[in-house]
Amino acid sequence: MKNIRIYAFLPPFVLLTIAAAYSLVIGMRNETQAIAFLSHLFDMALDTFGWFYALAALLVCLLTLFLMFSRYGDIKFGGADAQPEYSYWNWFAMTLCAGIAIGVVFWGAAEPVMQFMNPPKSLGIAPFSEEAARFSLAQIFLEWTLTP
Repeated sequence: MKNIRIYAFLPPFVLLTIAAAYSLVIGMRNETQAIAFLSHLFDMALDTFGWFYALAALLVCLLTLFLMFSRYGDIKFGGADAQPEYSYWNWFAMTLCAGIAIGVVFWGAAEPVMQFMNPPKSLGIAPFSEEAARFSLAQIFLEWTLTP
């Protein structure tokens, strides 16, 4: 218990507790109202911060490339005599299989269909239209090319 940093633990805990209490109290009394409110909250977050998510993903990719090819890429964790437990190829295979491949297998098929059937209302795109198809493919290329 001494290792918990209260300033890092408390804010997410409070937010999750509020969300759980809201889901239990309001959601059980009036499911339609809770779904409408949470959908509005999700759409508002997506419309307001969607650009920030894409920008943050790009900046993290650029920062990773910088750290990889700069002098900081040679820093060894664990001391000067530390030896890696896995080779580069094993790390590559693990991250590909555990992270990217799982996402591509599921979301690679599900996300374009979801975007085609239900594009963001703020863009004014009609579902099942040619414009919705173009939007869904643009989104999938944005989200599953460089940033994953």
